[in-house]
Amino acid sequence: WLRARFPDDDFRAELLSLVTHLDSSASNTGVKEDPLTQDADPWIDRLVVGCRIIRLIGSGGMGRVYEARQVGTGRLVAIKLLDQSMASQFLAERLRAEGAALGALKHPNIAHVYQAGIVTADGHTEPYIVMELVRDALDVRQWSTQGSLDVRQRLERLAICCDAIHYGHRQGIIHGDIKPANVLFDAEDRPRIIDFGTSRLRDAVDSRNAATEPIRATTPNFSAPEILASPWSKADTRSDVYGLGRLVQEVADSDGFSALTARQRHDLKAVMECATSQVPDARHESAAALANDLRAIADDRPVSARRSGFVEQARRFVRRRPVASMMACLAVVALIVAFGLIIAAERRARHGLALAELSQAARAVQRGDLAEALTRLQVVRELGTVEPVVIGMLERRTDQSIADFSAPESGHCMSAQRIPGTTEFAVASGHGVYLSDTAQHSGAERHWLMTDHAANGVAISDDGVWAWIAAQDGTLLRYELRSKGVLPLAMQPLAGVGIESIAPTETGGVILGMDNGSVLSVDRDAGMPVVRIPALNAPAGFGTFVARGPRGTVLAGLADGRLMLIPDDSTIPPTSVFEYGSSVTEVAWNGDTGTAAIGYRDGHLSIVDLAGTHPTVQRDFSNAIWGLAFSADGAMVAIGDRAGIVTVCESHTLRTVSERSAGTFDPVWWLEFDSDGQTLLAMAGVRFVRLPIKVDYPYTIAAAEQSRGLRVIKDDVALIWTAGGHVQRIDLRTGRELSIEKVPVRRNMRGLTVAPRTGKFAVVDGDELLIDGIYIADFKVSSATWLAMAWALDESKLWFLDGSHLSVFASTGVLLYSFELGQGLEVPSLAPRNSNEVAIVSGRGTWVADCGSSGFTVRKVDVTGFKSWAMADGLAIAEPNGALNWRPWPIQASTGVVKRFVGHTDIVRAADLNQQHGLLATGGSEGKVRIWDFSTGEQLVCLEGHQSSIVRVQWFHDGHALVTLDGTGLIQVWTDLPPSSLDLTSTSAPQLP
Repeated sequence: WLRARFPDDDFRAELLSLVTHLDSSASNTGVKEDPLTQDADPWIDRLVVGCRIIRLIGSGGMGRVYEARQVGTGRLVAIKLLDQSMASQFLAERLRAEGAALGALKHPNIAHVYQAGIVTADGHTEPYIVMELVRDALDVRQWSTQGSLDVRQRLERLAICCDAIHYGHRQGIIHGDIKPANVLFDAEDRPRIIDFGTSRLRDAVDSRNAATEPIRATTPNFSAPEILASPWSKADTRSDVYGLGRLVQEVADSDGFSALTARQRHDLKAVMECATSQVPDARHESAAALANDLRAIADDRPVSARRSGFVEQARRFVRRRPVASMMACLAVVALIVAFGLIIAAERRARHGLALAELSQAARAVQRGDLAEALTRLQVVRELGTVEPVVIGMLERRTDQSIADFSAPESGHCMSAQRIPGTTEFAVASGHGVYLSDTAQHSGAERHWLMTDHAANGVAISDDGVWAWIAAQDGTLLRYELRSKGVLPLAMQPLAGVGIESIAPTETGGVILGMDNGSVLSVDRDAGMPVVRIPALNAPAGFGTFVARGPRGTVLAGLADGRLMLIPDDSTIPPTSVFEYGSSVTEVAWNGDTGTAAIGYRDGHLSIVDLAGTHPTVQRDFSNAIWGLAFSADGAMVAIGDRAGIVTVCESHTLRTVSERSAGTFDPVWWLEFDSDGQTLLAMAGVRFVRLPIKVDYPYTIAAAEQSRGLRVIKDDVALIWTAGGHVQRIDLRTGRELSIEKVPVRRNMRGLTVAPRTGKFAVVDGDELLIDGIYIADFKVSSATWLAMAWALDESKLWFLDGSHLSVFASTGVLLYSFELGQGLEVPSLAPRNSNEVAIVSGRGTWVADCGSSGFTVRKVDVTGFKSWAMADGLAIAEPNGALNWRPWPIQASTGVVKRFVGHTDIVRAADLNQQHGLLATGGSEGKVRIWDFSTGEQLVCLEGHQSSIVRVQWFHDGHALVTLDGTGLIQVWTDLPPSSLDLTSTSAPQLP
């Protein structure tokens, strides 16, 4: 606009100079004098408040500024004389107060205020402020264009100005009028903040007076929006932050920061926008924060006004300190390497300690010190450097009985019942009844329901609302679990008769077994007891024991040996379902299997199918049976006896699965399988304990019928197929039957093999072949004596040998290849090496078939044998003389035997290699199982438990146990092999070839 209005460059420059001069505030205490008013000014050479006025420096809307010299000190000062209209008693008081406060400001970058007040001369009264004089000063605009400082120094000087303002804020003073003319720089580029003398204290007197008698003006271009829009009293420290931000913008507009990098200019823009935000709360929280951001820009550090990621911060740090960054990186690498070496050394040390502890544990087992062995094995397990299977093989020798306690001692425990839907049990004890949470691993806190009666039993209603408590003195109490209320029930008709046992009914009531042999029922409304079975006049201690029975009934075992079925409906009479010649001491029921377990005083146990489908299974134990419990699926039954022994048996055979002590010689009164299926809760004496269900090895698996084949699949589950065409799935760790199914055959099953990973069946049904339940069309099986089938290792193909004819099927049943070997084979066997190769070994030679990428090929090798097994990238072949020879792949007659396992007379019928530990298991024609060291050929142990030829041996997947099958169908699981079978002092397993 100026260039358009005034084309003459010299005139326009003179005009701009004049405008700049006139824009200087009257508060400017620099020595720029105004020659136009010097001669006419009456204050020149006058003595005012001890100062001789020398000359006028400048003037403005609020007054004039003079240079003066203090009389006595000779110090040059600046005197500001304010407009006469501003003189009042209020202002005089304010000026004196502010002069005292501002005089206390001692900061090298704030012009010092010496005094302030009202002066009267020639009848005129004018306010005045005496302050420090800044000589040869430049304001911010002049300094930004004329100074010789670089960009870092300029930013630092502006940061010093912010520090000075922050100092004033901490003293309670707001500047309120920050603008270029109030920030001066002396000849040494040292900044000075002036005009604090007309600012306002934050704790100023009454805001009404301040509004009616204002003491200063503001500069619109540099005043915060809230100051322009509101009374002066609303200004705060953030208003000064706005003014400082505008000063930074002034320097930026004059190209004072042109040397900044693009990133620094981006940061500076963000800082200025933050400081001059229209919203006070969005600005820097203090002048010090603004100073920090200015210094961060100078140092190329992240600023608070703009978020920067970790990568950018790291890049800035590296650029600022390249040498330090390189040294830091080298130090981190050195630390990582050192840390890795320390970890490796520490692991070697731990492994050495673990091996030493393992060796000591083995010696402790050999001398019978099982407590020490368990302690040392726990140390080995915590060190974590020894394979768990090795620890497990030795740990099984220790017979750990009590796993942990789940409740503290609370009197003799008699019985308990779980509250439905929770892990809490109501426990009846000699001190009363309390709640115990078995989810707590180390003794739960007790909540007592009743403490004024010794309890014999407790029953919880199906809805978990009521707890019925049977006291030993014959009192029956009902406890409402929600309201914590107890309702005692009178038993006057049966005074003097104790309650022996208690069981809940489906209708909400209870059935009571009394110690005189009678049975009573009480309905859910706690009415009078009804006699269901009269007293038997049994001897003392020969009471009746009751338990929940089939739907709508309760089982009661009587002192005369009868098992009674008592309906919940009291109008229906009880019936006798079983009888034995001894007093019943405990009864248990399993609804899934429909069977009842009855324990007797003479140690007899009967498992009775109330539907009559299965025969009664019976067994005699050494002591009276006091506790009974079925597992959730009914497959196992736990028996607790008078001597504190807990025995777990298969319910359909009563074969012992495990036998443990409850940790006391007191009778085991109560048992229950825990929800995990692996532990058992038991009460004996004062103990409420948790016992592990551990299988005793070796043990025999009872198959549904005579077993013909066996295959261990994942998770140590065995598939067993029987002569009758059934396939059983059995958990080898516990011996429990998981499932049984009938193989769908039309005629008679002549052979079956199972793919261990996918579980697919291949079955020979008469003259037909089934693969995965599908009959293969247009394929007939001959009546040849020798049949053999085997799945490829990846289970994508099935090799089928019928006499001398070899066929290859896809897993879907499609015939891929067919080949005639040319002559009848003698006792052939198939040994798949991988997904494409198989060896056919017989007494008349060996053939190797390959259906790989080059097509289907068959070659004959002049090697004979009885049976064969692929193992360790080779082929183990049994000879008629009892030896087992191992040859590496590819099988060649010229290669010869590399390993030979000999030293027995029975022919090897089955073999399997434990590659984890280098152990070879073989089963012979005489029923003996031998364990060999595969690397040395040494026989380590001979296991004798079968009475007929071994059909199959196979290691568990983790290598800790062995399962064997003989020709009679007997299946046995072996573990706990002698310590010599594993070198416990060795740091690694035996090496395989």
